Amino acid sequence: MIHSRDDAHALSISGDPRALSERIQKLQPGQGLIVELSAPAGSGKRDFLHHLLQQCPGWFTHRIAALPWLRADSGNVIRHLLGPRTEESDALQELLDADSAAHLIVIDDAHWADDASIRELATMARRLSRGRLALILSVATEDGSASSLPLTHIADYSISLPPLTLAEVHDVGYNLLGISLSASICTRLLEMSGGRPGRVRELLSTRNLDYWRNDDVAIPVPPSWQQSLATRTNGLSPQAHSVLECLGVFRDSCPLDLLQELSGDRELEGVDELVHAAILHVYPTSTGLHAAVTNPTDTAVIQQQLSPGRQARLHGLAADYFTRHNSDDQALIHRALSAVGCRDTYALLLADRGTKLGELGAWQLARRYFDEAAALASNQRLRQQLRLDAVEAVISASDIASASVLSSGVDPRLNSQRVDSMLGGIAVHEGRRAEAKSLLEPLAEQFSDLAAEDPVVAARLGVRMTLLSIADWDAPGVVSWAARTREVSPAANESGIEAAAISLVGSAALSRTHVPEALRSAADAPFQAQRLSMAHGWVSLVFDDPISARDLLRVRFEGEGSERIALWQDAWLARANFLLGDWPAASAAVERGLFRAEQFGIPLLKPLLLWTGAHVALYRGDRELTRFYSNRLVLGQDSFAIQRLPSHMSRLASASLANDVRGAVRAGEQLMQIRASLSDYAPGFWPWEDVFVQALLRDGQTELATTLLEQFEAEALETGIASLTAKLAVPRGNVLFQQGEVSAAMHLLDDAVDCISALPLPAYESRIVFEYGQLLRRFGQRRRADEMFGRATELFTEMGADAFVSRALRERRAVGLGPRHHAPEELTPQELEIARLVARGATNRDVAAELYLSVKTVEYHLTRVYRKLRIRRRNELPGALRRL
Repeated sequence: MIHSRDDAHALSISGDPRALSERIQKLQPGQGLIVELSAPAGSGKRDFLHHLLQQCPGWFTHRIAALPWLRADSGNVIRHLLGPRTEESDALQELLDADSAAHLIVIDDAHWADDASIRELATMARRLSRGRLALILSVATEDGSASSLPLTHIADYSISLPPLTLAEVHDVGYNLLGISLSASICTRLLEMSGGRPGRVRELLSTRNLDYWRNDDVAIPVPPSWQQSLATRTNGLSPQAHSVLECLGVFRDSCPLDLLQELSGDRELEGVDELVHAAILHVYPTSTGLHAAVTNPTDTAVIQQQLSPGRQARLHGLAADYFTRHNSDDQALIHRALSAVGCRDTYALLLADRGTKLGELGAWQLARRYFDEAAALASNQRLRQQLRLDAVEAVISASDIASASVLSSGVDPRLNSQRVDSMLGGIAVHEGRRAEAKSLLEPLAEQFSDLAAEDPVVAARLGVRMTLLSIADWDAPGVVSWAARTREVSPAANESGIEAAAISLVGSAALSRTHVPEALRSAADAPFQAQRLSMAHGWVSLVFDDPISARDLLRVRFEGEGSERIALWQDAWLARANFLLGDWPAASAAVERGLFRAEQFGIPLLKPLLLWTGAHVALYRGDRELTRFYSNRLVLGQDSFAIQRLPSHMSRLASASLANDVRGAVRAGEQLMQIRASLSDYAPGFWPWEDVFVQALLRDGQTELATTLLEQFEAEALETGIASLTAKLAVPRGNVLFQQGEVSAAMHLLDDAVDCISALPLPAYESRIVFEYGQLLRRFGQRRRADEMFGRATELFTEMGADAFVSRALRERRAVGLGPRHHAPEELTPQELEIARLVARGATNRDVAAELYLSVKTVEYHLTRVYRKLRIRRRNELPGALRRL
């Protein structure tokens, strides 16, 4: 995680230095950047910095390791940096602040660096006049000697690397050993290492390759960990050792009064010793003080040294404590872990509690109960069932990447239908179409029988078939499977609500109309309402209401399971903000969504995000970012329609805007092939047809363009989506101009401009008026063309489309009338009419009724009016209009 001193510029990453390298690359001459990278030993700081240096081509890079025995040697880091030039005066200034100089300095273990060197380098970063300097200070947070300088306060950014996820632990094992580690081994590695890659490697180095090929093996604690804890606890009292032993039976933390009871440390003397030694920390919670071991490696040592009998007795005492304090959940877990007999009985009790927690949306906690139950179960079939329940809970919690790893520990022979359904659902989220269909479609044929045997399993299959249908853009399949899922699901069941939400999109696609808002009342819980809000936001965006879409898609539920839905929201929120011209917000949603997709292992939705990201970067003229996004849009044949459509749409738009006619035609032909393969394409959900027809016309394929244009226009009229008709007016106007019907072409395009300007869609409006201007210039309508280019310039400027501001100005110069200044306060006819009505005292609702607009559209136009007139309130409108 990266945090800047200015919260408005906070940035998140997940072990990926690209975000930081982008900030460094954007430094201008005379600018410096100071970054503190702080994380515990073994967290991957060195790997992060190695990759950062590789991603900064053209920069002079220096990497210096600060040494603890040289800390008192004032200036030693600077001398090492300068080398033979050490004795020269102003050598540092000449090195770092020369013309065109770009230096990236990394100081490893900066907490050991001498203060004088840090001060001099930090001063240089703040006093540059010509050069560029990025200073990275890497700090181990658990090292015994912190810097005497407040590094966090002098840094522009403080970075802390997040712990590895379960999937990343699996990847570390594969990269190190060349084999796929079992789910149980990966889970234990994650717990013992605390998610630090260096610690994972230490654990794996304790045994040879053949040892790790087994599914369920004990993971030895490295001798270095044991020696470290022994050294730090040497000389502590027996009471402190007793406290530490008791903490070995708790996964996270222990109530302080329970720790006193178990260890007999009534005066907290042992606790104080451990806190002073930084082995234990105590913190307040809503239920009182809790104690926890600071380092997970110490917990691993303590647990290994704790005998089974002692563990069982401590769990039993903990269960008694939680029973007295009415903490039934905690009491049940500890009672089960203390059991010697009746293990299957306790396993069933834990599983029942896990099921109830899942119904409440607490899926990660439910997974813990299923995991503990599976560990207790003696019956192989029961253990398999519980492991499946645990993986299903992880899927519901949105962590598809972890579910993919955990699923490897499930034996498909014991319950093939459940396993195939689960693996098929994972394959959908991971964008593996062939595998998803091969697993789910045979099960779909057995749906009725499965519903009679186990409605819960059938409901999960139904929602996965609904998701498979939406991923393959099969609207009839979406509606059909959603209906079948709801038939077998309880009213408030998660599967039923999710299927109902997806069905809203399918229904809108089939009916060509917006779905009724009343259907949103079907959900009671916040995480259920989020699903329906996402679907309504998507459909609102399609039907020319990006303002309502933005409001719906910004609704978040901060709880388990929401992240998968939030990823869909980010994809469509980014698009809504793009169409509204709020491109910083669009870019933020794209990056947030890509981060979520990586974190939770959901590649399915990356193309939707990259589509918008590439569009924004292209309009802004950021070629490097455009290329970065576009390269990630390369897909193989084994991908879903919902991945291929935005990928080819992005290529079509990029080629068209870059005047690559043949590239645009090829991308359009790919889209036509996808469209032909779909049972019901639903125009408006994936708008690209107008761009393709324009490309065909520019390529001289007039007959094919005209034929397709007639088809697309008929479809647009059927949907009633005004923006579709307005955009298709551009190629139709082009055809009319070519046929010599200049008056008809201009009348049609004038209507299109009036139509699109009445909608809150500046991204579309700018493109229409710009292309209209090009047609007018080409066919000799110079003055009208100049007017359109002027309007396009204003729109592009408002949105920050720097590349197209320059292009529009070039077009104006080509018209030959000379650049005329358009004042920023110049209002469009629609804006002027709204402003006059409001100035006379009309409310937004009055204006909406008068002009047949939605209230939100009026609010949107008023926002633009205020910005253009440089006012903030309604009561300033009359005076501002008089000054026009």
